[in-house]
Amino acid sequence: MRAGMERSVRTDVLHRGGLPKYRSARARAPSHRLTTGSRVVIIYILTAIVLPFLAIWVTGYESAYYKDPDLDLVQILYGTILFAVVLIGAVRFRPSVENRPEASTFVAPFWLPFAVVSSFLAIGFIGFVRGDSQWRYAAEGLSASLNPVSVAFALAPTILNFLLFIEIFMVGPGSRRSAWKNISLRTIICIGLALTASGLGPMLTVLVSVLFLIFPNQIHMLAFKRTGTASIKSDFLVRLGVIPLVVVGSLFLLIAVILGEQIKTGADSAGAIDFYRGMGLEGIANYLVGRFSTSVISLKVALSEYTGVDWSEPLNNLLTPLRTLLFRLDALTGLGFGIARPEPGSLMRINYLMINYYPMNLREGTSAGLLAAMVLAFPLPISLIAAGLYVSFFRGIVNVLSNAMLASPTWIGCFAVHYIISGLLASPPDLLLIVDDGPVMLMLYGGLALSARRQLRRSRE
Repeated sequence: MRAGMERSVRTDVLHRGGLPKYRSARARAPSHRLTTGSRVVIIYILTAIVLPFLAIWVTGYESAYYKDPDLDLVQILYGTILFAVVLIGAVRFRPSVENRPEASTFVAPFWLPFAVVSSFLAIGFIGFVRGDSQWRYAAEGLSASLNPVSVAFALAPTILNFLLFIEIFMVGPGSRRSAWKNISLRTIICIGLALTASGLGPMLTVLVSVLFLIFPNQIHMLAFKRTGTASIKSDFLVRLGVIPLVVVGSLFLLIAVILGEQIKTGADSAGAIDFYRGMGLEGIANYLVGRFSTSVISLKVALSEYTGVDWSEPLNNLLTPLRTLLFRLDALTGLGFGIARPEPGSLMRINYLMINYYPMNLREGTSAGLLAAMVLAFPLPISLIAAGLYVSFFRGIVNVLSNAMLASPTWIGCFAVHYIISGLLASPPDLLLIVDDGPVMLMLYGGLALSARRQLRRSRE
């Protein structure tokens, strides 16, 4: 066939009825690009490891709270190999032409998400009135008096985040749901997230939900590539709306930071503002470097303390979430086995105690991040194998979810995906807790991925 000759090829777009649609295209080999899962993992590596490492190096950051050990050659080599394994496991390419439905068919009937969101709104209101928003930082956690309302309040942000993910990435203007139903459901999600927020991170998720409620078309335009899909609008007025989106987002970001500090410290608005004002610009920059560099700090301390240790130490850390699971099941079911609450009760708690000079909070934990968590929970060489397998597993879930989205996500869209589901990379061994937000997140997104794969296969038959 001559170069440039037109031929009819099957496109990646399917009608709602599952019938293929054909278009004219030039006969050429398809280009290859990174999969969505690869881009999400690369964004995680950049934001959790590379950029914080560079920030610490450029600013000469020194903390009065976090340990900063010197690493020997063996420890540096171990960390470098672990980083390379994760990076290699993340990178996968595929043809630029991909199979994707014309519009999302993975949306449940309106009454189902509405009923779920309304239920968690009521639970959020009850918990907010009771002051449960500070449960993560309280001296006595919710597990001291486990009951269905307390457990639901603790898990509510994860479930509401999941519904927000579906609304952003799988429900477009062209869906069968009416505009008022979209607005009502997304409004309740915003309120529920606000009532159950327990710190700065959840408040930033509230910010995302509010912006999506006000600027849905602009969010979709930034999050997805323009593939001709009718669900994604990108006309002049939509593009012009990006300006107020940035302005309102900047204002809401400031509010979210102040409210997040209020929840964490228990201070009022004036106290939270004075906290940041008293630090000055240099102090704020130093504070932000420390806050967003915990994965690098955790990796450095973990390499220092766990390289070359006996296998029993990391395996004991791996069993910690299982001990906590037994305690929680005993408390929830009332079987009366008298299983004592373990301390520490999670890998995050172990990491918090390990990296802090002065671990004052009796319950607080710090996410180790993917790399440090593997060092803490697995001995060499199992840590390298576990890291590679988990990255491949996570990448696969994101790739399947991507095929169920309205269109192929842009790098901005991939960053949004990363922000919403990066909890799956925060401390993978803690997924063994089962009764916790991480395992619930895995079940929700894993179940959605399985459902999406099954429906995509049916649409191609």
